[in-house]
Amino acid sequence: MEEEIKQTEIKLTDLWTILKKCWWLMAIVLVVVTVAVFVIQKVRYEPTYTATVSIWAIKSDTSENTSGNYYDMVIATNLVNDYKEIALKDEVVRRVIAANNWDITIAEFKKLTTISHESNTRILDLSVTAASPDSAKRAAESWAQIFCEFITETRKEEMILPLGEATLPEKPSNPISLLKILLVSFVAAIVVYGIYFLRFIMDDKVNTPEDVERYLGLNVLGAIPNKNHLSRRREKYGYYYASSTKGDTKSK
Repeated sequence: MEEEIKQTEIKLTDLWTILKKCWWLMAIVLVVVTVAVFVIQKVRYEPTYTATVSIWAIKSDTSENTSGNYYDMVIATNLVNDYKEIALKDEVVRRVIAANNWDITIAEFKKLTTISHESNTRILDLSVTAASPDSAKRAAESWAQIFCEFITETRKEEMILPLGEATLPEKPSNPISLLKILLVSFVAAIVVYGIYFLRFIMDDKVNTPEDVERYLGLNVLGAIPNKNHLSRRREKYGYYYASSTKGDTKSK
């Protein structure tokens, strides 16, 4: 059992040796994959823009009674979660699609929208994503307006108000992520290293004197040069064979 553990033992020097063998291929794969993924992303890239409108949940009340105003505030705060659901009701969405003359389904519109709400506030942020900044701004504003009108029609009183207009988005909301591209390239380079690592693990041949000592526990008394890996050189007194690389000898 101990012999098997020794045979599968990996040292840091082995990992470094593997890296020295394949670093050039890893570098090539890193560059090629980075360029390829970037080109593919650039060709298929379709920018989208997101505009956001804030609406304020508050019940209108002409009374100056403090307790009444506080009661309205509590009601509005508790109704915020209900408003988040009502904003995506089919009737509201259908009106928004018609107002913007979009040829999409209700389900497709819902995928283009997000509703956010900060805790302890009565403010909802309605966001719409579209192919152009103007379309996104117009859709967000019409959604907020139609939603507020729908709440007023349903409750027969003003319960929610839009807070200004949407800001025209200047930058796309889905920029090309260089970090993701580099991550994919890095994973590809790691795969190359993993292949070399598996080849190293599965290689059970004795190639060097160090392998004899590691796997067999024997001391190497001598080594016979492998003529196929040696170069013939000439000196003053004749020819000789020499090599400057390791692994060019057969252990014995």
